[in-house]
Amino acid sequence: MEKKTNVPAIIALVAGILAVIIGIIGWTSAYVFVVVIGIVLGILGIICGAVGMKKAKELGSGKGLAVAGLVCGIVGTVFTLIALPCACAAEEVRKAVESGQLGDVDWDALNDALNDLANAG
Repeated sequence: MEKKTNVPAIIALVAGILAVIIGIIGWTSAYVFVVVIGIVLGILGIICGAVGMKKAKELGSGKGLAVAGLVCGIVGTVFTLIALPCACAAEEVRKAVESGQLGDVDWDALNDALNDLANAG
C-alpha cells in the first residue's frame, strides 16, 4: 500500500522555516511589510502544523514534518513579533534620512559612540 503525502505538514515546514529566516532578517530590515510577511508565514506554519499533526494520525506519516513545521512557525512568529518594533524604527529613520531631516547629525560621532558602547561589554 502506498503512503500518501502529508501536504499540510510540508506547507507548515516550509512556511515555518521562511518565517524564521524573515524573523532573523527582520531585525535589520527597514521595511515593515517584510516583517508582516514573516508573521503571516509563521501563523500559517502553526495552523498547517496543527492540521498536519491531525492528518498524520490518519495517514500514518508526516508527524515529524508537522511537528517541525509547528515549532518553526512558533519560533518564526516570535522572532518576527520581536523584530517588528525594530523594523518600524528603522523605517522611520530611513524615511528621515531620505527626506533630509537628519542632515545636521554628526554621523561620525554617532558611529564612534555606538562602537564605544559595543566594545564596552
